[in-house]
Amino acid sequence: GQSLEPYVKQALKFIEDVAEEISTARGVTNMPLVLNFSYGLIAGPHDGHGVLETALEEFLANRPNTTVVLPSGNQYMSQCHVMMRKGKIFKNNKQTLTWRLQPDDRTDSFAEFWMPSPVGITGSRLTLRLTPPGGATSPPIDETDGLAWEWRPDGPTGPLLARIAYFDGVGPDPKGSFHLTVAKTRSLEDPVGTAPSGNWLIEVEDTGLSPGEIVNGWIQRDDTIYADSAAGRQSYFQDEKYDIFNPPGVTPEGDWSQTDNANTPIQKQGLISAMATGNATVTMAGFIEKSGDTALYSAGGPTLNSAKNTPDAMAVSDTSRIHTGVIAAGSRSGSAVAQNGTSVASPRLARRAVEAMLTGPTVTRATVHTWAGNLPPDLRQGMGPVATETGRDLKRIDLP
Repeated sequence: GQSLEPYVKQALKFIEDVAEEISTARGVTNMPLVLNFSYGLIAGPHDGHGVLETALEEFLANRPNTTVVLPSGNQYMSQCHVMMRKGKIFKNNKQTLTWRLQPDDRTDSFAEFWMPSPVGITGSRLTLRLTPPGGATSPPIDETDGLAWEWRPDGPTGPLLARIAYFDGVGPDPKGSFHLTVAKTRSLEDPVGTAPSGNWLIEVEDTGLSPGEIVNGWIQRDDTIYADSAAGRQSYFQDEKYDIFNPPGVTPEGDWSQTDNANTPIQKQGLISAMATGNATVTMAGFIEKSGDTALYSAGGPTLNSAKNTPDAMAVSDTSRIHTGVIAAGSRSGSAVAQNGTSVASPRLARRAVEAMLTGPTVTRATVHTWAGNLPPDLRQGMGPVATETGRDLKRIDLP
């Protein structure tokens, strides 16, 4: 849940400084530079205008002959995205969402609800209320910049266990957003300052949305990073009408265009990493080498950025459905480990970009599109990706 923004910005500055030092020492101008950042975030505006996306775009704009490669994310079917359209999902102008916080979660949980662009609006279009398990419902929080509510069940001086606040947007497309924060559900150091696990209710009320306007909500990534002992447990949206399994031969529900026909606001799509939605960064999804199928976890679009609606291409992230992952070098001499995820696909593309830029022009999204192609039919035997899964059925790149 901690913000990556200061770390990424400092990392970009450090890499740029080192590259310039090497360039100066060797008398080279605009030395080719390829960056791979195998990390992703679920929450954010998903329109290319977030803080991290903007920082990466500025970095690419200010330094010629540079390529940045990012993974599309591994959150497909994670139940971390809801979409509510005016007059469709809202019933009687209200929608109650269940936010499931798991027990034994030793990290805080975060959710964000992003408003449509504030073009010509007057007053507030939406209010949110939060109800903790066994607690009182918060007052309505509307589109008033900085308006917030804090839950301290032990009184004003007691520990802060939850907070909901609204912030006006900034930038070229200033979408406002509601931010919900809940404390960890377990702490060995401070058991008093823990929030209850279970079902937290979020009541969303339409108080002035225009026809066709959409409100998107994303739960921030909270899983435990590989080899980390923080023991975060991913929270998620829960709805009995949401089908968590796809029966054989049945097209998965959740396509952006199918939302009006769905009985639940929970979406299987639109879970591409928020930081991978910029115009200039290259975004890679993952597929299974044995069958050519899209990896089940590989997140896709659509995004809220019309200039980049899906990842750019796919690379191998699993050897087969049984032998998950691909063999990679371990951290000790002579060791190897199987790793999977779109964070495996993106560095494979980054290596290809390095080889190409040693003697050729800068690798861009357009370059990657020309590299990608359809694999031979004999490699597409399995169930295969479903055409309606926007941003998951992409062209593959066969990389060594």
